[in-house]
Parts: sequence; structure tokens; C-alpha cells
Amino acid sequence: MSFPSRAFVLLFFATLLLSCGGGDEDGAGVPDIQIEGGWARAMPLLGGDTTGNTNSAVYLRIRNTGSGADRLLGGQTPSAEVVEIHQSVVVDDVMRMRKLNGMEILPHDLVALEPGGVHLMLLGLTQPLSEGEEIELTLRFERSGEVVVPIPIRPVGGA
Repeated sequence: MSFPSRAFVLLFFATLLLSCGGGDEDGAGVPDIQIEGGWARAMPLLGGDTTGNTNSAVYLRIRNTGSGADRLLGGQTPSAEVVEIHQSVVVDDVMRMRKLNGMEILPHDLVALEPGGVHLMLLGLTQPLSEGEEIELTLRFERSGEVVVPIPIRPVGGA
């Protein structure tokens, strides 16, 4: 192989290796999502309700140890018809909740979903949530995909 041909082959492979970029396609870093300390509020189906009108909430911490941001989009569980991200806000001295379309999880950050702040609402419970039991929750992230976590059920006070 002549010198110009070798130089072309080396340049081609060097360019190919650089374009791979270590698995980070957009240059924004790679998230590494970890879920910690999750729990849900115990909630019976009120009055034997089978219409899905009973709700509860899930609280947890999301840690991103990666170098790229991610976004929590929502979730699902067999224990409820819908899982939504909500934020508690005070409007005219009344605590209200508003639905969020997502929540940014920055690199090297810890985000707490907690009572009185951002949390996950379990809307339309399909079963009672009894203290000491556990439900399976699937969180959906924009970049990390689905993350399945066990969620223990605690009494309403969260103790």
C-alpha cells in the first residue's frame, strides 16, 4: 500500500473513532439515574370505592450521577389508572396542585419529590394501598427510558 493510501486509511479510521464519541450522540453527556427513598401514602379505597376516585401520592429522590441531564416524564403502576407529576402551590392562601409536564434532572443533582412540593400523584387507585405492603412503579425518563422501582406503603403521616 502506498503512503497516500495508508494516510487516507489512517485518517478514515481516526475520523470514525472520533465520531463515535464514547456513546454520547449529542455531546450533552450521559445521565445515570438512581431512585432512592421512595414511599407512597397508605390509602384505603374509601367506602369500598371501585370507581377509581381514590388517589394517593408517591415521594422519592432522583439522583443523577451522570454527566448529562434527563427529564422525568411520568410513570405508571398497576395500582392506579394514571401517574402524574404534580406540584403543590399556595394560591390565595389555599394549597392547590398543578400538573407538570415533566421535571428536569440535571447532571450531578439530587431532586427530592416530597410532601408539600413536587410529587407523583396516583390517580384512580385500582387497589387499596395498605401500610407495610409494596407497589411497583415504573418511572419514564426522556433519555434513560423506563426505571422500575418498588415503593413501600407508609401510613399517611409517612413515619
